[in-house]
Amino acid sequence: MYTRIAVGVDHSECSPYALEQALSLAASEEAELILISVIPGYDGDLRLMGNTSILETMREPYVAALEDACQQADRRRIPYTRVLLSGEPAEELLNTIEAQRADLVVIGKKASRVMHLIPIGSVSAKLLKLSPIDVLVVPCGKQLDLSTLLVAFDGSKHASEAAAKACTLALRYGSTYLLSTIYEMSLEGYVLAPEISTQLHSKAAKLQEPIVAMLRERGVRHFERLVEHGDPVFQGLSELARKKDAGLAVLGSRGTGSLARVLLGSVAARFISTGVCPTLVVKT
Repeated sequence: MYTRIAVGVDHSECSPYALEQALSLAASEEAELILISVIPGYDGDLRLMGNTSILETMREPYVAALEDACQQADRRRIPYTRVLLSGEPAEELLNTIEAQRADLVVIGKKASRVMHLIPIGSVSAKLLKLSPIDVLVVPCGKQLDLSTLLVAFDGSKHASEAAAKACTLALRYGSTYLLSTIYEMSLEGYVLAPEISTQLHSKAAKLQEPIVAMLRERGVRHFERLVEHGDPVFQGLSELARKKDAGLAVLGSRGTGSLARVLLGSVAARFISTGVCPTLVVKT
């Protein structure tokens, strides 16, 4: 499914988690790893500080992180390409992804429940927004587990393509496929107008029918249809992921469009920021 998996490595808190999951996935997919470390550029004049060795000091942790990643790949006998660069991290990662013809990029992400979610300008935000290939987001402390896939579906073309890719994953790994549609309705509305909830539930369930037909046609043995109300929607998805102990969530997106246009609007960004489980963002 994936043949060339790129992962950025550095000395940050989340980097080891992203690397570990990239190594594991590369092993199971028999894929080649592209290990990338980008030393942030420095625009100042170090001569004014009287110590030009600072550049080497800045470089050391990135070189060490890359060397450690290479050693881990060697121990697991995973083929890899080693790339050390200097510059703006997101830009260099995107350029390398294209030059190396990667088909998946793995990134780490801290969990956040604040309204800003993924900070504007962060490497994670830029890669999610601009990457032309699928992005696997690994929250700190989480492990990728392909035994249970939570597939967010809203009936859109992008969601359908993500659902199809999740189907391929389920067949490859024998996963349980959780087809999940959340309709937005507050608890108060649910209590006061149950008839409206019933209508919305029925409409959401009907949206799932083409995907259910695909799952049966392709021979996915273990799948479950989940239709729930949520307010907000991302919280409903997060609660489902926790309740079902999902090892991977699969969401669709619109290629290199604005982050605000990721499938389900800002729901995907907010879901990723909760850090409930690793998330595969399928680019279409």
